Amino acid sequence: MHGRSARVHSADGTQAGRQAARWRGLDSRDQARRLPLPDLRDIGCKARREILYGIIKPNSRIQFSEAMPGDAEAIFYLADQAGLEGIVSKRADSKYRSGPTTNWLKIKSWTVDDFELMGVEGEPGKAAFALLAEPGTGKYVGSAFITLGRDVKERLWKRVQEHAGPPPEAMKKRSATQWVGPGVKLRIKHLPCVAAGFW
Repeated sequence: MHGRSARVHSADGTQAGRQAARWRGLDSRDQARRLPLPDLRDIGCKARREILYGIIKPNSRIQFSEAMPGDAEAIFYLADQAGLEGIVSKRADSKYRSGPTTNWLKIKSWTVDDFELMGVEGEPGKAAFALLAEPGTGKYVGSAFITLGRDVKERLWKRVQEHAGPPPEAMKKRSATQWVGPGVKLRIKHLPCVAAGFW
């Protein structure tokens, strides 16, 4: 979106749209005195974004994400290639409604990598998760919930017991962890992370 536009007047001719445009034209002290804010729920997403863009001041702590109109498949491909977690897409004309909706979708970009299993941690009544290390270095990289079917989970637990070992020196003691010696590898489906050192 470009400009801090008076286009809201024409983009949405509803009473709520006109109220929002008038409210946006006031300085922050007048805005504070004239609360409550206008109800914007019946304004389409595109017009709401224009209003929001006009309210957020430059260098604000609030970060305004620019819209990326275009082919969703192509945009998702670029986000995936950049190592981003995914994209959020919204229908341009959708009105705001609370609760479950198909007007906006979060599409995640998954990746699959091999890791060494350091141990399995679990407590009664809670989901178990695997402690994972970078292959070759044995460096701890994070954990993943174990979401396997019963048969595969039982086979994994058998391997954990067969390869039981002491905790790595670099790891803090964990009372609910069954540590595993070298040699057990897992293929993990996870979200990518652009921050160095995280996956």
